[in-house]
Amino acid sequence: MAFAAASPNATVPERPEVAIQLPDNCQIVELTPAQTGRASSIFVCAPESTDGPAPVLGNNIEIPELQETVEFADLGDRWERPYIEALARQGIIPAAEDGKFNPDAPMTEAEFQAWLEKSVEARDAMNGDAVEETEEGKEEKPSVRLAQFGKTLLGKVNEKEEKPQAVASRLEVVVSLAENLGLSLTPEQKENAKLELRDLDRIPEEAREQVLAAIEQEIIVPDPENPALYPNFAATRADVAVLLYKTMVKGGGLAPIAIDSKGSIANAEIDRDPNAQPLNSPVATPDLITQLFANSNTPGTIALGMAEGTRTVDGGKTSAYWGHTDPGNGKRNMGTFSFQHGARTPEEADFLQLQRLYQFTAALQDYALANNMNLSVMELVAGIDLANQAPLAAQHYLANLQQLKARGFTGMEAIFEARAYSYINPATGRLEASGFRNNWAWLRYDQARRLAAIQYALDYYGIR
Repeated sequence: MAFAAASPNATVPERPEVAIQLPDNCQIVELTPAQTGRASSIFVCAPESTDGPAPVLGNNIEIPELQETVEFADLGDRWERPYIEALARQGIIPAAEDGKFNPDAPMTEAEFQAWLEKSVEARDAMNGDAVEETEEGKEEKPSVRLAQFGKTLLGKVNEKEEKPQAVASRLEVVVSLAENLGLSLTPEQKENAKLELRDLDRIPEEAREQVLAAIEQEIIVPDPENPALYPNFAATRADVAVLLYKTMVKGGGLAPIAIDSKGSIANAEIDRDPNAQPLNSPVATPDLITQLFANSNTPGTIALGMAEGTRTVDGGKTSAYWGHTDPGNGKRNMGTFSFQHGARTPEEADFLQLQRLYQFTAALQDYALANNMNLSVMELVAGIDLANQAPLAAQHYLANLQQLKARGFTGMEAIFEARAYSYINPATGRLEASGFRNNWAWLRYDQARRLAAIQYALDYYGIR
């Protein structure tokens, strides 16, 4: 996970405050409290040079230049503001020459086409898809198709125009987003979900599946007391920005709007499970953690192997243990921890990675001690596993966990959210997990899977 340098004058420190071992080709830069909104500096990797060595881990991506802040003078405290500014930071929405966004103005078809092209281009870049070139060698913009139904809506004529411009209806926006950015229904949803809208008769049959997909994936959320789409109304610029952002999150590459540019979680409103329970897990004392990771056949090691898919709960070894290709960067993984740094045998790989894990563990424990955090075994082992999977993400794990606990999150819920949000670059608010094609849903699924495997292994060995 290659993090953007936030300042051209950033200095290289002797060692990060949270001394997680970083990739060999990582150029460390400092993000100051003024840049991140946190109480102290954090240290991240600058983007790798295109001429430099290949990334060590499977979580590195090429980061485009992003505008640090984009503000519009006419948004004030409108609830749509974070969505609009986040899209502007990604370069999808251009900054207005007069400093205004005009949120309530109808969205013209020409502008909507431009926004969609930028969105598809950004999605393809995030997912590593190639950009087509013309015969002259110039890059060709992604093609998008605007859905159209019935009569074209026309906006008002302004001083610069001789005739009114075509504007997009709410129905056309929803269907165009679904078709161009890949919103679809699962087979189960196709069988069971129903489109229940008061104005359903105004939605053509050929558009209903896309509208239902947008509702099922919570891109649009009808009022339960008055479920209506108002399909033939003109969509405002603010409407389209919110719908576009939410669709981009579902497609991967953009983090939920809870993330902002001033911290990994900052003032996020994260959905909580009201039934979440505290962990019934012992405190992670140094002696207990030493026992858990004493060698390649102790419970902590096996738990991480379960998360990697290289070990079985009784200590057995899967075929992946003996060697497999990393899905993120194509390197050869070996051993319990999917070690990829030149070991000759799986046993040697385990020995070498255990030495790294001891450093990870010490760094996490030092941070917890300095911040008065009394970690459970599950909390610490989850952090060690994250450091094994993505060292850069692990730098943010305990800070996120601390913030979540302060908001009342408990148990596995707190650990899960802390891990998932650790893949957000705090300098840009951008999801950076190319091993999962920067897809928020895939990342969260994988984090849940790993945590379930770890908890199962620790329970198996009586560590509850």
